[in-house]
Amino acid sequence: MTKNSVVFPDGTSEEVDAIIFCTGYRYSFPFLSDGIITIKEERIEPIYKHMIHIDYPNLIFLGIPRQLPYFPHFYEMARFAVRVLAGKVKLPSKEKMREDSETQFQSRLREGKPPSFAHYMGDGDRQTQFNNDIAKIGGFEPLPGVIKMIWDDILDERNMNITHCRDFNYQITGRDSYRCLNPKNTKTRQSKAEKAA
Repeated sequence: MTKNSVVFPDGTSEEVDAIIFCTGYRYSFPFLSDGIITIKEERIEPIYKHMIHIDYPNLIFLGIPRQLPYFPHFYEMARFAVRVLAGKVKLPSKEKMREDSETQFQSRLREGKPPSFAHYMGDGDRQTQFNNDIAKIGGFEPLPGVIKMIWDDILDERNMNITHCRDFNYQITGRDSYRCLNPKNTKTRQSKAEKAA
């Protein structure tokens, strides 16, 4: 950093007026009475499937899971919430819900994740399993596999080409297939779906 510019590792520099640090956010629910939930190291308790308050199952949180394709997953969470509120879902006992929540949390800790990753979905098949779980409990079809395939493609591109990773448009061609609509050679690499075709 200089007084008016940023110097990058390759030696180039850029004049800037301001720098914005995008550091994420912390969970906060100031509109709830004290004691309804606890937040410790970004873990919200007591909630089941990152959504349902275990003691007050008509108190449902949408949007707690982090690092997943938000719009399709929020749609599925909303479907689940509506079915719970309509009495169409038989939730497990409070004890079973607590056990499930704690088992998932302990599993993350054993993987070496910090407690702040209690609601993180951005690696492996975590988000797919989350969606499959709420779909099974809610009695509806889970998201098709193509959603995760596109998400993985976007994350790979972001890791290799952060300045242009949002420039791509995708077309879903089936439950497990898609194609990138942008001209060839605009991506840093070929998507997994295109390689398979």
